[in-house]
Amino acid sequence: MKLCFGSYATVLKLCSHDAVTNRILISKLVRLVDKDASMDEDGLDWLYTKLMGCKADFNKTQSAGKNRDIGTSRTSILTLVHKVKTQDIVSEFLEEIIPLLIEDKKHDAVLYLKDILLADKSCYDAHSQMFLKYMGIDAASAAILDKVHLPQFLSGLFLYSVAIAENKSEDGANTVADIKKKDFLERQPRYIDDFELIDNPEDEAPVAEPATRASFSDGLQGYLKRLVDKYNCLPTILHKEAFTPFRDYYVPNDVTWRVKKPDDRYSYEYKRASGVTLPKMIDISRFLVLSGTGGLGKSMMMRNLILSSAEGYDSLGLVPLFITLKDYNANYANLSVYILEMVCNLWPELSTSGLTALLSSGKALLLFDGLDEISSKDLTVFTRQLNAFLDRFDSNAFVISSRPYSNFQSFTRFTVLQLQPFTKDQALELVDRFNYRADSPKLQAKFRSLLANSLYYTHQGFSDNPLLLSIMLLTFEMDADVPTMKHIFYQEAFTVLSKRHDATKDGYTRTLRTEWTANEFEHYFSFFCAISYSNSDVSFTYSQMEDYFRLMDDKYDLWRTNVDDFIYDATNNLCIMYQDGLNYGFIHRSFQEYFCAKFFHSQLDEELENIIPVFDCNDETKKDDTALPMLFDMKPQAVERYMILPYLRTFVGACEAMKGIWSFLETMYPEYEVGDGDAYADDDLQLPHSNLYAFILSRYEVPLLSVDPDALAGIHWAEAETMVYREDIKKDVWKYEVPSDYEQYYGEPEETGHIYRFDWERIQTESYYRELKRAIESETSPFMKEYLAIKELLARLEKKNAPKPYNTSLFDRLS
Repeated sequence: MKLCFGSYATVLKLCSHDAVTNRILISKLVRLVDKDASMDEDGLDWLYTKLMGCKADFNKTQSAGKNRDIGTSRTSILTLVHKVKTQDIVSEFLEEIIPLLIEDKKHDAVLYLKDILLADKSCYDAHSQMFLKYMGIDAASAAILDKVHLPQFLSGLFLYSVAIAENKSEDGANTVADIKKKDFLERQPRYIDDFELIDNPEDEAPVAEPATRASFSDGLQGYLKRLVDKYNCLPTILHKEAFTPFRDYYVPNDVTWRVKKPDDRYSYEYKRASGVTLPKMIDISRFLVLSGTGGLGKSMMMRNLILSSAEGYDSLGLVPLFITLKDYNANYANLSVYILEMVCNLWPELSTSGLTALLSSGKALLLFDGLDEISSKDLTVFTRQLNAFLDRFDSNAFVISSRPYSNFQSFTRFTVLQLQPFTKDQALELVDRFNYRADSPKLQAKFRSLLANSLYYTHQGFSDNPLLLSIMLLTFEMDADVPTMKHIFYQEAFTVLSKRHDATKDGYTRTLRTEWTANEFEHYFSFFCAISYSNSDVSFTYSQMEDYFRLMDDKYDLWRTNVDDFIYDATNNLCIMYQDGLNYGFIHRSFQEYFCAKFFHSQLDEELENIIPVFDCNDETKKDDTALPMLFDMKPQAVERYMILPYLRTFVGACEAMKGIWSFLETMYPEYEVGDGDAYADDDLQLPHSNLYAFILSRYEVPLLSVDPDALAGIHWAEAETMVYREDIKKDVWKYEVPSDYEQYYGEPEETGHIYRFDWERIQTESYYRELKRAIESETSPFMKEYLAIKELLARLEKKNAPKPYNTSLFDRLS
């Protein structure tokens, strides 16, 4: 929905007396700003219709072939609105506009303007400053005001709706059409909190932290108890028979973070902390990103923060709000709406105003889990909404978990905590806590001894990763050995899980509910993982599970079973998935990646070329995962010949057929940027726009593109932003960001760094980029070096995979 003049005026018209025509309403509104406006003269009905229907703006419009300004003959109302003082118009609104409204519908007018406001994202991001200027409060506060002074509220929205100059829009026209439906005032609005109309704004002062008067204590203790009950126990891969108390086996990772060296603004050093607790983390910063690779323990540390804050609320005073990000999308009007939706299941008493009261008090610990699980198309909106949210509620504590490839530079206030792999002592402590084979203590003791003396060092990457370490222990019981390749590792883990399921007791053998053998289940489950991985789905509603099961049934004719049996076996009998409320997920995403690779491995070699699009994408959810590396390990020659080689042929061939290095850059690095000094470029924009290409660079040890701005002639022409004072403040807005007395004492802040953004088309075509163009095309430039390296790799793979001549011996012909 869109809050513009047309939708605003249509709501007022709907709530006005029958005698109030479009002409009367619009002319009165305009005259509040422009006393000389001739808005009620004959022949302007077309104008009222266009304004109310979102077909015209308050600037120059056409009338009888001549330009006509809405307002005085020389100045548009749009210009006058920007000059008006909001407090001057409130009393006139009280006298001229309020009497037009039906008394019983004044409440409705506010209710449905709030409803539109709640759904219009532009009020919270693109036009947030404009909204603040005319309303005196931000859009999030306005949407949940519990006391409303009608003239103040309506006059502010009127000025805002004109000032944004966006009345000619399809969204606005659709909103007006929705308002005009007969049941508009009868239907249930999105805004559900009640409010009171007040007569004197001075007495109640709604513009100053209005929501802080609301209480968030309702249901708080019950909520904290439900949090502890939910997150204190969880299923583990080692203990599938019972949910294990969290504290019994949690071992915290060490963390490292970067800080500036004293007296040297250009140099940094890393600090390390062990035994991480919530107070320790808050001492580092109240804005943290928790970064770590898969299985390293991000979710475990987040769970520990939930429990620590819930159990220690009386001493710490922080209310944990755990917000999973896998279900976020850009359709949410603002972040508060999404947070409330995520929290309300465990805290049904919490209202919109109660949430705002909690956030305004600074007593919330917001735990955003899984930044890397947000879709690429929604990430920009989330970042914008988060920054707006932080502007308003920065007194709270924030922790965001993510795999390490996400664009942390967008969150300039955050300190990135890097989760570290387990030390040997931490790995041994975790094994001691497992208490896995109480019936066979010698087996666990032997594993511990080997881990202490050799396995920790010979199996790094497994032994220092908590998830993989637990799987190591699982596989060890098979043959007292641990495989070194990940796909064999996961295969043996599944074998152990299925054997444990089939264990006999008193002569009775349990069977899977699906009545499949372990091999059949593995085969069908691999298809399920491959197709869900291709769709970037890592979490499923029951309806989605039904949809995927239907696809499995179509392919394999699974007439003997149903989706409920499949879910039960996956979550209860084999424990490779789990149920969380109404959703289902993998015990860890690496299992989905392994079974996906296994399904592709089972296909004919020639079919691998058809799966190139699964990996040749810029999907954030697939970056840095293990599906493609495991597939390569399973059948390296086939992947190289039928995936990598055809991909490089097509990609390099297309570049060479067009503009060479420039086509390469436009395709693989379309929005490349680099920074110097204290200015940090967006890491995501420096990564290839193809996960398959990034894998090729890694597998064949082609150095990733790295640009030193000082070594690239003419780069100053690509300067996009200049930073001053700190690395996150742009030069053109520094006066709004630094302390107000800074300039008085120190003068204008010095430049601390620059962001250079490469527009490849302009560099090729515009004359003042000539020097930079030559530098990029030079064989010594990092851009050209990577392009030539890829062409050389293609030539090498072509030669390696060329057909063998028939006059060679049998064993020379065989790979």
